[in-house]
Amino acid sequence: MANDLTLGQYSARDLNEARPHIEVPAAGLAAKRRSPEELEHLKEIVDSMAAETDPETWVSLDASFHSAIARASGNKVFESVVADIREALAHQSETLNMVADRQHVSDDEHLRIVEAIEAGDSPAAEAAMADHLSAVSVALDTILSK
Repeated sequence: MANDLTLGQYSARDLNEARPHIEVPAAGLAAKRRSPEELEHLKEIVDSMAAETDPETWVSLDASFHSAIARASGNKVFESVVADIREALAHQSETLNMVADRQHVSDDEHLRIVEAIEAGDSPAAEAAMADHLSAVSVALDTILSK
């Protein structure tokens, strides 16, 4: 395998470098700004993901989860950027689930993000998202180094 992986129109490296600068602050803002409806939607997505056995459906829910956090941030730039990379995120998620079996670990990481958002704890939401993205990056590095 090459030293990088193309995921839609972006490379895995490009996504790994950009996502922490977008999704970590978006999670922090979501903890401060999310509406009750947005929080309920996030909880529904996480519950659906935890119960999902079809990998393709799970990947779609994963993309929806990250989009919903960006939307809940109340920042249109974050929302737009995540919408733009949504297809690449789905490819990344699908690859990691097939090769690195990340689905159940991601479910736990997503739950921690939502719990921090629900608590209105911006630093905890940022830390939980940073931990999730770091784990994704490590899994991708493992795949790419094979």
